[in-house]
Amino acid sequence: MGNPDFGLDFSFLKSSLINERIAFTGGCIGGASLNCINFVVAMNLCPCGYFPDLGKCRCSLLERKRYMGRVSGPLLDRMDICITVEPPEIGAIIRDGRKTGQTGSKEMAERVKTARRIQKERYEGTEILYNSHLTGEMIKKHCKLDRPTEKMLGEIFRQRDLSPRAYYRTLKLSRTVADLEGSGRIEKEHVIEALSYTSGLDIFSKGAMDKI
Repeated sequence: MGNPDFGLDFSFLKSSLINERIAFTGGCIGGASLNCINFVVAMNLCPCGYFPDLGKCRCSLLERKRYMGRVSGPLLDRMDICITVEPPEIGAIIRDGRKTGQTGSKEMAERVKTARRIQKERYEGTEILYNSHLTGEMIKKHCKLDRPTEKMLGEIFRQRDLSPRAYYRTLKLSRTVADLEGSGRIEKEHVIEALSYTSGLDIFSKGAMDKI
């Protein structure tokens, strides 16, 4: 995404994500399907780039709110994962950028391969390729929760005032976390982990915006 303060209009991204297709303009004809594309964006949280480090950030509260406000709620609501990335500690840099006990790239790559194989077998004979493609009845069938976990998730969504789209997104993400763990069932810890992968959206909420 880059810098939302460059005067660019990001509203076209919302329609592209809804339609799962992006159209080209100028000398190009047609468009490209987004079905198998990983849409990845990154941005700072203020114009100077140092927020939330108030010791270094030079921006006023108004400047930060204006900057963050350029990214619309409907667009954010279509982000499957949104996290904040903290600066690495010097110790982690010395250890090749990894914290003690953190999963290495090779190990994670193998887990991803296994999860993709599980999904391929699960959705064989359907048009579904990955958990992210699930809709409607397919979500109910493949993303079932036990009663206590379902109740916990419902309470969290009421507290955070999240949308139905965010609810189903969390279920699909929980299904993927379970697949990465090699679990046939979605457990409570899988849902909690899935919720942590959308924690970056909290800073865009009205209450948080009033405090930044």
